[in-house]
Amino acid sequence: MQYRHPGAKERVRRLDLGTAASAGYPLSASSSVCAISLALTRRKALPLGEQYLRYARIWFCLGVPVFSSVIVIFWLMTAKP
Repeated sequence: MQYRHPGAKERVRRLDLGTAASAGYPLSASSSVCAISLALTRRKALPLGEQYLRYARIWFCLGVPVFSSVIVIFWLMTAKP
């Protein structure tokens, strides 16, 4: 996206944060840190580190039983055995 005015890019960033806040998304410190680090990684096109891949595997492995549990809870609520 090209910007004609030098300050337009910063206004768009502020608008995005304002829109996210008004939509009810939390703008806590942890979510801001994640968003900033993701933006920096994308902008510089840095390769993802080994620690990121390790955490991604752990996150996925923890997510599988949680998702299965939610499906079982949903089935228990709807089937009422």
